Amino acid sequence: MYDQILIPITVRSFNHEINPACVAELKRLVLGRPNATFKLLYIFEPRDCRWLAAGLPNLDPDCLLNMAAHQLTIIEQLLEDAGVQKITHQLAVGNQYLAISQLIQEEKFTLVVEPWQPKWRHRFWQHFIHPKQKITNNLLILNVQ
Repeated sequence: MYDQILIPITVRSFNHEINPACVAELKRLVLGRPNATFKLLYIFEPRDCRWLAAGLPNLDPDCLLNMAAHQLTIIEQLLEDAGVQKITHQLAVGNQYLAISQLIQEEKFTLVVEPWQPKWRHRFWQHFIHPKQKITNNLLILNVQ
């Protein structure tokens, strides 16, 4: 049995740099859970679909895909540098909160790592989490039963 750790990635995260403290947290996390598997979940939200469909000049689909690939490459490299050997990928279309909640319920993720210092965690996850460890800016711990 191993821990499953989810890393959600949304379009909004592409305009944020990865928190440098996340590197140390990932290394600590990997050392503490050597058999963990990581899932990179790219979430394409309805708002992003509407923006693309509207043909907004500042939202080029090719540019969006390039940013996604760049961010995923950086995260994969961080995970590989930390010693992670099991990395999977998944694409979700829909509300990020619902996509994450559904995956947590279906696949029993033990941790959700958010390298971009989420602003939404306080208003959305408070009723859902009961952390055993202190929540830092770059590590959101969900205890899934």
